[in-house]
Amino acid sequence: MTIEQVQENAKFVEELEAEVFRILEAEASNRPWSAVDKSKLPAACFLWIEDPKKKSTWHLPYKEGAGSINPATGMYATAGQVNLNALRAIAQAVGGSRTGKPMSVPGPVKTKINRLLKQYKIGKFAEQKPEKNMGREIIESMMDGGLTDVRIDKEAHKVHGVAILRSTSPNRTFRDAKGRKYLPKALESVARLVNGAKVYIDHPTDNEMKERRGVRSMRDVLGFLENGRVDDKGTVRGDLEYLSSHAEWFEPIVEQMADKVGNSIHAYGETHLDKSDMMEAVEDIRMLASVDLVTEPGSTSNLYEAQEEIEEEEEEIEEGDQMEYTNLNLKDLREQRPDLVKELAEQVKGELEEAKTIENLNTEVTQLKEDKKKLEEEVDKYKLKEQVADKEQRILSFIEESKLDKKFVSEIFMQSLRSAKEDEEIKKMLEDRKKIVEAGSKGVRGMGDDKKVLESDETKSTEPGEYEKAMRS
Repeated sequence: MTIEQVQENAKFVEELEAEVFRILEAEASNRPWSAVDKSKLPAACFLWIEDPKKKSTWHLPYKEGAGSINPATGMYATAGQVNLNALRAIAQAVGGSRTGKPMSVPGPVKTKINRLLKQYKIGKFAEQKPEKNMGREIIESMMDGGLTDVRIDKEAHKVHGVAILRSTSPNRTFRDAKGRKYLPKALESVARLVNGAKVYIDHPTDNEMKERRGVRSMRDVLGFLENGRVDDKGTVRGDLEYLSSHAEWFEPIVEQMADKVGNSIHAYGETHLDKSDMMEAVEDIRMLASVDLVTEPGSTSNLYEAQEEIEEEEEEIEEGDQMEYTNLNLKDLREQRPDLVKELAEQVKGELEEAKTIENLNTEVTQLKEDKKKLEEEVDKYKLKEQVADKEQRILSFIEESKLDKKFVSEIFMQSLRSAKEDEEIKKMLEDRKKIVEAGSKGVRGMGDDKKVLESDETKSTEPGEYEKAMRS
């Protein structure tokens, strides 16, 4: 499987999980719990029922009613969707939001509550470490008037129209980015996720988070948000329902110094650097961990960066100052620049895949060269055999043409013919052999006609004649 296929599969899984999450959200309701008429809810809408026949013993409603109203009972025919705001209220109440101590509830009821809270990621289950597919960590601080242009309802302990997030900010996680911008999909996701999200008082310190293992204290809970929406200016707003125990100090802040405080969100989502305007573009928000009401941006994380700090840092680098990398280790790099670690990992993975591909290709090339060499050797042998057979056929053909008796063609003479380089040379050798044979034949006949010459001492010789030499060869 190629790197592209792996990346495509990973992207498909993320999109599939997001779609499943969206469907699950659709099966629950974010409708304000105050808008639900609890007096008309049937028994199936309650978590804890002591006596099905006595409505006074039905506790902890968490579902909305559905169907028509039954005239006989004055209640809805059946139970409807789970109301997430009701579950959030139950989580806070059972956790002891009013008394500071957890409430005592029967075991089966507590089990059912925890199962629902876990299913919808509410309360302590929303504090769990986000999964890998949640994307990059994003911490956004909006300090200029988070509580301005709002309406406070002291009787209901609610602040309407709290500004939570704007479409642009000077913050960023990419070093080269000028700032951060939230695309429409991301703003809509935040507006959806703020429904039921807890609002905490101030940022926690590093020691507090370490001691509590990353879980926020219930004492820091100011309230929760509902009715999330995006206004016509691209600002995410919601209604803050604060606890009555905080009314004494919180209400004066809203009325007298609303422009001095703001909201800081802790979220996870998909981002990239848009090189067209050098802004960090937030494509979508997958998880909203918390919303903090603060007077100053948090200083416990390197992700809180004001524009002035960015400009000063860039000026220092331009003047020739160098960052101190001597004590930098992998742990620090993972915590401070997870985007860089991810980018390096992908690059190394790509280089390893490329090196492996090159190694495999080199091995294939070497094998092909060896196969080619063997094939060429086989071809040469075949061609040589073909040439030898062709020459042998030509020699036999030339012998036939010369009409030389085959008994005068010895193996030694054949080797001589085979050694000849040209066909003309072969023909010349056959012609000479034929003349020698004919000359020898005439000499034998002459010996019978001229005995004197043969018997003459002067003509006798102990050396073999040309004919005898030719016959030997």
